[in-house]
Amino acid sequence: MKIAETIARHRMFEPGARIGVAVSGGADSVALLHMLLELDWHVSITVLHLNHGLRGEESDGDAAFVEALARRLDCACVVERVRLDTTGGNLEQAGRHARLSFFERMRKERGLDKVATAHTRSDQAETVLFRFLRGAGTTGLSAILPVTAEGLVRPLIETSRREVLQYLASRKIEWREDRSNLDTRFSRNRIRHELLPQLERDWNPSLISTLAHTAAVANDERLYWQARVRETWDRLARPHHRGVVLLGSECGRESPALLRHVARSAIEEVKGDLARIGFEHVETILRMLLQGCPRRARIPGIVAVWWRNSVHLALPFVPYTVELAPAGAEIRRGSERVRVVLEQCGYNEDARTDRDALDADRVDGPLVLRNWTEGDAYRPMNYGSVQRVNDLFQSARIPLWDRQDWPIITRGDVIVWAKRFGASAEAGCTMDTRRVLRVNVEKWWDNESKGAVAPSDRVGGGTAAWESA
Repeated sequence: MKIAETIARHRMFEPGARIGVAVSGGADSVALLHMLLELDWHVSITVLHLNHGLRGEESDGDAAFVEALARRLDCACVVERVRLDTTGGNLEQAGRHARLSFFERMRKERGLDKVATAHTRSDQAETVLFRFLRGAGTTGLSAILPVTAEGLVRPLIETSRREVLQYLASRKIEWREDRSNLDTRFSRNRIRHELLPQLERDWNPSLISTLAHTAAVANDERLYWQARVRETWDRLARPHHRGVVLLGSECGRESPALLRHVARSAIEEVKGDLARIGFEHVETILRMLLQGCPRRARIPGIVAVWWRNSVHLALPFVPYTVELAPAGAEIRRGSERVRVVLEQCGYNEDARTDRDALDADRVDGPLVLRNWTEGDAYRPMNYGSVQRVNDLFQSARIPLWDRQDWPIITRGDVIVWAKRFGASAEAGCTMDTRRVLRVNVEKWWDNESKGAVAPSDRVGGGTAAWESA
């Protein structure tokens, strides 16, 4: 059976493994389930079905069909219903994220070694064509991977849809038809039902095989470049609390081919995926690294900023304004958390020279912690005049990407303290001070890693200290 050869060739799982099988009720997934059961590998199978509820009674009918199928085949079965988050406007992408989250949770809760999905060689061809039309590079053309770092395997990836239907017909196996697969409002359906048949008819009768071979070659190249990126990652990139910094001084010595893969890996490290990332987005980062322009760019899901020959990639910044209670205030930065705490203490001689010490009586009243905004200005202790905070940033050589979330403490509309630059002259301690509020910045990580992490299947990163200088 071809599926056995595919599983062995790509080392998807071993005999006796615990496998989750994603079954929608359609032809491909129903065939996959039966084929895996026919293997004499003694695998333990759990059927997984996620009901998106998008087609009302038909969706519920699919769920009931899958449950009945699992009972008939004596398989464990998990059926869940989910409401899709479509705030981003992309229904297909929302469904994909929901399924991946469901599979990952099932792997952990059920102790599954892998989750098998029913992507076929025909799906592979459609994906390659779709990505090519969208402007993907060679890594993107590797399309649907046989095995992923997230524990997904595709045993049917070398089996065509025609072969699947022949298998089902030969065994008189029933399945459910999903009418949404005929809806040409979805780009993938237009490729499947209109573009691919036209290209096969007018240009290449073996187009599905040609596109599948393209994906196989692209995947080999992806693995090669993945290893090269892993070898050079620590030299070319630095972790940052909200993203990754690519070092232009180091990147300028490398070939554009390698840098494209480094840029893609950095995007994936920050975003968690490469959804909506095309060739032009990677090229934008490449131009920033090699030419210093543009200085700032928005790429789907992230923001890229050039400064002093380096490029910072991060999630979009979310402004914050929180009341600074006696217990302090906390700000989350991905896996990093930062807490600003006011410590009450008695006066001593050191308080007058401590830039983080406030006179409690001069700042009596509610204090607010917020991020720096353009136009902020105040007079720090030991300065003779009011200073624009942006000028202080420049003098201290604070990177552009560290400035926007820089913590500021205000009383009303007046700045009384700024990180690194300290208390204002009006709020700092003097010889008359009797009570002191000291500003302490505490930071910790949700994981133990605080440094760069060598890239693996997906180039990994760590976190960096909040202090930028």
